[in-house]
Amino acid sequence: MRVKRYTPQTILLVTWKDIVADPSWRGEEDRKNFEAVLVRTVGFFLRNRKRELHLASDISSDGGTDVKAIPWGCIEEVREIDGSGSESTTSGGV
Repeated sequence: MRVKRYTPQTILLVTWKDIVADPSWRGEEDRKNFEAVLVRTVGFFLRNRKRELHLASDISSDGGTDVKAIPWGCIEEVREIDGSGSESTTSGGV
């Protein structure tokens, strides 16, 4: 997967697949319709890692942040969001 370079604190909308688990027993028909869920996360870009994209939902005045690490293999799409709220799609992969 081609990884685009973002500047720190670029606002991104990341669409990714998350696991779903259900500990109850299911018959074959129920299992056919069981699938991962699509999630949309908005956050400030922190860094690209080899296997993960790191985002923050909050940044304090002293630079402290929370961190969300989303595995690249789960990511379906990344869009930059500018300060006005407009989106631009990343083309040619993430």
